Amino acid sequence: MNNPKNSALYSFAIETPQEKVFYFNLNERNLPIKLGDGTYGIVFEVYDSRNREYAAKLLYQDQETDRSEARFRAEMESSQKINELIEQFLGDRNSIAGVVETEGGTTHFHDSPAYHSLKEVLSPLSVSNYVLVMPKYEKTLKQLLEEERKGVFTLPGSNATVTTFFPTSTPMGSQEELIVEIDRRIDQMYPAATDDEKKEWKKELKDKIYPVSGYEVLKRMDFEDRINNMQPYIYDVAQGLRTLHQVKLLHLDLKPANIFIRKKGTKIETVIGDLGFLDEANRETLDAPHKPYLIQEERPSLPLGTRHYRSPEQKDYFDVADAEVIVGSEVELIIKDPKFNDTIIEPGDVISFSKYKKEYEIADVRRKYIGENILFYITLKAGKNQEERIIQRDERTQVYFYKRQRHRTDLFGFGALVFELLTCGQSPERFYDAIRGYDTPDQNVDSIMDLYRQISNFRSTEPGLVQIFSPFKLHTTSSIYAPPEIVKLILKCMLYKAENTFYSPEEEEKKPGFTMEEVISYLEDLYYNPNSSFKRSDLADRNGLYNISRQEPVSSPQNSLDFSNGLDNLKLLSKEDFPKRLYRGVQYLDKLIKLIQRLVSNDIVYFFELIPPNITQDQSGLEAKYIVYENQSRYVEDLRKDFLYTKVSRDIGNPYVPHFFNFIRRPIRLKTVKYNINRNPHSLDCASYSFLDTPAYEDRIKQGDWVLVNLGGTGYLWQVGELNGDIRRLRLLIPLDSEDERKRYEDAFKNMEKEEIDATFYKDLVPTVYYMNMLGIYIYHLFFVGLDNNNYNKPSLENAIRSLGIDLIEKIRIKSPSDASEIQPTMNQLVKPQTIKRGLFGRPPKIENQEFHPEYSPKEAQLRRIVLTLASMYSKLVFVESPDSYFSQKLGDRRMSGCGARFSLWIER
Repeated sequence: MNNPKNSALYSFAIETPQEKVFYFNLNERNLPIKLGDGTYGIVFEVYDSRNREYAAKLLYQDQETDRSEARFRAEMESSQKINELIEQFLGDRNSIAGVVETEGGTTHFHDSPAYHSLKEVLSPLSVSNYVLVMPKYEKTLKQLLEEERKGVFTLPGSNATVTTFFPTSTPMGSQEELIVEIDRRIDQMYPAATDDEKKEWKKELKDKIYPVSGYEVLKRMDFEDRINNMQPYIYDVAQGLRTLHQVKLLHLDLKPANIFIRKKGTKIETVIGDLGFLDEANRETLDAPHKPYLIQEERPSLPLGTRHYRSPEQKDYFDVADAEVIVGSEVELIIKDPKFNDTIIEPGDVISFSKYKKEYEIADVRRKYIGENILFYITLKAGKNQEERIIQRDERTQVYFYKRQRHRTDLFGFGALVFELLTCGQSPERFYDAIRGYDTPDQNVDSIMDLYRQISNFRSTEPGLVQIFSPFKLHTTSSIYAPPEIVKLILKCMLYKAENTFYSPEEEEKKPGFTMEEVISYLEDLYYNPNSSFKRSDLADRNGLYNISRQEPVSSPQNSLDFSNGLDNLKLLSKEDFPKRLYRGVQYLDKLIKLIQRLVSNDIVYFFELIPPNITQDQSGLEAKYIVYENQSRYVEDLRKDFLYTKVSRDIGNPYVPHFFNFIRRPIRLKTVKYNINRNPHSLDCASYSFLDTPAYEDRIKQGDWVLVNLGGTGYLWQVGELNGDIRRLRLLIPLDSEDERKRYEDAFKNMEKEEIDATFYKDLVPTVYYMNMLGIYIYHLFFVGLDNNNYNKPSLENAIRSLGIDLIEKIRIKSPSDASEIQPTMNQLVKPQTIKRGLFGRPPKIENQEFHPEYSPKEAQLRRIVLTLASMYSKLVFVESPDSYFSQKLGDRRMSGCGARFSLWIER
């Protein structure tokens, strides 16, 4: 601390609540040490006669309206009111938690020695006579997040060159340390590279080194670490809001710039500051603080918050509509404008009649549905005595609505804070604008969470939902979404109309602080429940956001994406590095096979989508993130409800989705349909059928497929039994043995005899077929993508053969490496449809004895034979219809269960 010899020259005194002298702390150039600035003032470091550090907030002078005095008195009164009301309501002066306590203030700063000594420095700032003194905190949360950390640097984890040399984590350290590490890794990983190549790689990486901010620290954490590191900030802020609400005060401008942080003992202390907007929460009178359109002398208008953090009532605090006025025992307005359906007006808000120059509080808001139209009935608190009323019946008059801010404003602000930390700086206000269409009275948080789980588990690719929930991805290109527990916390805070949010005005009125008490209870369950995967991280030396250690870098999001990144890194290897790719690829293939073995163990086949985002990797191997179906009954139940297509990825552009998934659900028309009661079991006989969509790779129905018929809003699921593919005749059977279920079908279909019925066809989901297809797809991506003309999309060979139709695919013969005299590293030459001219795929040159062929060395010939073996494996896995496929040879079982042991046996062989 710099104590000038004549410290009295830099002194000023506060007179409220008691007189006390403070001194500006100066730096080596004798300038005041600035701690920060904001909308209303600038903050400097000061100390008292006992050398205890404080912060002095010098309020700016407003040249036009001079609201600095009103701002000063609002903050001083708020602080005093907190202390008074804590003693009144809580009976304990020490009960305050999470709120800045103002030490005092002055209204005569320009008369102080400090002002005259620093006038030249302060004059460009146009500071007023008003100064607030409060405890010194190290920085605001905004500064902690945005400021670059001195001496800490890193590399961008999303860059392809970076991930090549740092595949599992991007280092953090000083600039010099990173330069040394870059040189070491490039020399170690590519010793055979030329000096020019190494020099180019090193220069590219060194040019990408950049300093680290708090946001960057959070971005580099996986979600578990990120949520753990958020704990001391959001938990203390929740306690601060509870303190305010318990004494019937509101904050109304919660954002990172108004949250202050310091180390207290070994722990991080977080408090809410900038209390100038505090207002009593439960006023019954309609005075100015509740009406932002009225500004009285020395009383500021209600704030509209700060961009990106504004709650709906701060952003949409004003509404206007034409209304019919009904005057009876009560005054009621009827609004017919359909655009008013988006309103957030509710009881307790204010309505204004321009022609009466009078405002009234709203007592009740009701919706009435008439067809597709919605009428709003709004009852006013206009008094029971009709003689005292000035409001007259009117068929059409314009009225204005104004939102009152209340506990929910702070609750939204808290949710916005959690959202910002979780998403590393994305806009909470924009997120609410995106999800607002789902924030309706007929929705609840749980139903919206179901939508989130569909997106995060890749059961839905609905573009609107994908866009809404995209902020919850680990990073822009990631396929990992935030845990549902933290997303649910945000929704319960930020949603307005949906059911099951934290906001409860009735409970809040009974028990002030109830709303934030519920939030705190949720947080305690999140962080303190022994069964939770999240833990508190309030120790300053262990909180990665507060204390960055260069020796122990925070975990990288790439750690959670090892599997996906590993696949991508393999594809970056050049042809010359194919032996290395082969070695790594075989390791991944082995892990995939072991994963499938676990999924089909104990003779039960679990259906799990093997797309890369659904696979996690740790030291023990690969694990299934999301199991779609654990047994046959759940699978059949979803078929009956027509839900199956929402549970699996059907994106035709996704190279990791097998072709038959794209057409697993199709509209079908059954012709000459008759319920056959004379058969045992009963059946639904169809003389013919036709698909109603564009013909795909195969139009054939197979035994075991499903047809869902809807009658009177009820779905009846049938399974294909007997069929004649040549004339498209099929017999549908009841898939269940229950006598009650058979009776239900009989009652619905017994008299049925129709020319045609439109229904829904589902191709039977056979896990063994799916797993074989996926192993083939991974073989293609592990060993072939990026080489020659093999691109990231599905192999052109498969597309070409599928386009020929199922009849030809069933006649395909697939060579094995031992059968082939040609040693060619292509897949095309392994598949030979008997009915297709050989020239379609090219005639390979005949090599009679490859071991002595002058074009290839023994090592090259061996590599080519390995490639040929992999290509043969690919073909036998993907073309399951071929008599040479592994499925046809070993696994002819179509059931969801019962084939696990045989599938596992095939893998072991």
